Amino acid sequence: MPSVFIAESVSAEDFYDGRVDGHAANEVIKIRGLKAAYRVTLTRAW
Repeated sequence: MPSVFIAESVSAEDFYDGRVDGHAANEVIKIRGLKAAYRVTLTRAW
């Protein structure tokens, strides 16, 4: 079975406000019957 790895880099503000697009992509991939791994990384503010 094919699999997909989703890596999303977001700001802390977007993460805590729930503005992450990778979650939706992960759900669509699972509906299509594929395996998916979804990871979020926080962008460092300078």
